Amino acid sequence: MQTGLQFTAGGYDEDGFVMAVNANNFYLADGGPDANPPGSLWRIMPADEAPEGATVAKVAQ
Repeated sequence: MQTGLQFTAGGYDEDGFVMAVNANNFYLADGGPDANPPGSLWRIMPADEAPEGATVAKVAQ
């Protein structure tokens, strides 16, 4: 998988799929840690098994 996401933690779910957390952390003197954008939890699985409406990765050409 190729991605620009910054994975900061991960593990496996009960079905054996990879679970990954990404967060774009940055710390500014004027904003502090509470100014970080929210992170996301991703379930890495075959695209043909993704639920309808799920965000899926772009396919490399």
